[in-house]
Amino acid sequence: MGQWTNYLGSRIEQKFALSVAWELAKGSYQKNIVRGVDSLSGSTLTGKARQYGGTYAASRSSLLQRLAADERLTVGEERGERGARILAIGLTDKGRRLAYEASVALSYEQWAAWSEMSSARIGERGVL
Repeated sequence: MGQWTNYLGSRIEQKFALSVAWELAKGSYQKNIVRGVDSLSGSTLTGKARQYGGTYAASRSSLLQRLAADERLTVGEERGERGARILAIGLTDKGRRLAYEASVALSYEQWAAWSEMSSARIGERGVL
């Protein structure tokens, strides 16, 4: 992720939290906050966007409200170098359970595809 967002937990949990947060983000600015490209404070706004800081602040607030309302996520704020505001996103117990269930289902699908492919290769060689 970018320098402005920190996803907490294992790699599986981080990917799941990112996908949930991505679904909740509306528009490119909110998606950039989720990805960590834009800062939570608005300090990365430049040019004309900086002139409309209030609109962007409302957008950030709206995103944080949606993230906090989702029962799969925990949302907080960390402080980086020189007090930089960093969005911290993690999973609740329910979110962790869903992430691992999705991971197991995906792992099984990958294993089944690999098994099918291996059987086909063995059959091609005439070993069966």
